Amino acid sequence: MNKQRGFLLIEVLIAVVIITIAVTAAASLLMQSVKSNISAGKYTVAASLAQKQLEYLKSRSTAVAWNQLTIPETGEVKLGADWQSEANNTVLLNNTTYTLASLASKCPEDSADLVQIRVVVAWSRNSDDNIEMTAVFSKR
Repeated sequence: MNKQRGFLLIEVLIAVVIITIAVTAAASLLMQSVKSNISAGKYTVAASLAQKQLEYLKSRSTAVAWNQLTIPETGEVKLGADWQSEANNTVLLNNTTYTLASLASKCPEDSADLVQIRVVVAWSRNSDDNIEMTAVFSKR
């Protein structure tokens, strides 16, 4: 009697199915990781642009400049191009267009010497992705 040991076709098919499932799961995990890294990179760039804009406003803030700005009692006013650190309020980095908006409002503490600035950076086509930073500046 010849006792030959080998693999049956069904065993090979089961092994192929198991390996296929494992490779598909690993590829899916890799794709999700890449998407998360891209998204995190965009949030980091947006936060950096918002911080840059706040620093620009801080360096620009003088009593004369703030007193020339008319801020309504309620609501916000969008700061014009001369208050922006970037031309046209847009920046193109890594094939992504970031749009900056700086908004001024009265400080919630009702101090006449303070102005609240909110910087919004958006970067998707429908503006769902955005980051906001708020700072309070003295008019003096």
